[in-house]
Amino acid sequence: SIENTGKGYISVAVVLNASDYGVPQNRERIFFVGIRRDLPGAEQLAFYFPSIIARRRKPKVTTKEALFDLPQIRSNPKPLNVSEEAEIPIGKKGSFGEFRSRKTYLELIPEITPYSRTINDFEGELKLPEHLFNHKCRFNNENDLKIYKRMIPGAYLTDPRNKNALKYVTYGVEEDIKGTKKFTSSFADKYFKLDPDLPSKTITAHLSMDNNGFIHYGETPRGISIREAARLQSFPDWFEIKGPLTKQYKQIGNAVPPLMARMFGDVFKTFLEQGFDPLLE
Repeated sequence: SIENTGKGYISVAVVLNASDYGVPQNRERIFFVGIRRDLPGAEQLAFYFPSIIARRRKPKVTTKEALFDLPQIRSNPKPLNVSEEAEIPIGKKGSFGEFRSRKTYLELIPEITPYSRTINDFEGELKLPEHLFNHKCRFNNENDLKIYKRMIPGAYLTDPRNKNALKYVTYGVEEDIKGTKKFTSSFADKYFKLDPDLPSKTITAHLSMDNNGFIHYGETPRGISIREAARLQSFPDWFEIKGPLTKQYKQIGNAVPPLMARMFGDVFKTFLEQGFDPLLE
């Protein structure tokens, strides 16, 4: 929709899904764009903006395409065990990851995937960090790990295929006289294993609380690491997230996917430097 505002701007609102722009995540959001009316071509840009954005759609990227090259790690075996001193180097038995890997990035990830090349592009060149940042998992209790292991990728607990996982759910449910568990609240969406063959579901700030809704699809049951959440948001691997572990998850969940920001930036940069016409080429 287009609206003439009272402060010299034309505003445009568009609803977009990040998965249509190379982000391996179903993330639908509304974007508001303000265009100064005194700029040449402002009216045309406002009118054609939805179609200009639509023409920049890209093939969808799956969760597996985004994550499969990252080193295998396990969940943290102890609660509140987040200090760097407690870390086991990635590649060694029992490693639950590191905030900053001891091995170099290329030792851990020797082959660069197409998705990795896309997110690590910086001004037309591949930029890689010296070490792998933030590939670290939090603690998951034993009962949750049993649920994780039995979950079917891409299916919520209400799906009949998850009946074996539901047996281990101890809260938010009650048993009927036949011993069948039923939900007492909106708890059915609490546990979810990511489907490797589809984009991820929306990464949210709730990751700061637990990983139950973002279970890794691999053989080792665990919640996704901070770096995996960042990958699903399209952050480059050289972007290091700081702060306590829970705050790192929250920062990622609250962010706008960088590939989405880049797409908008490319449109605005072209318009400001070359005018409206090149946007329709």
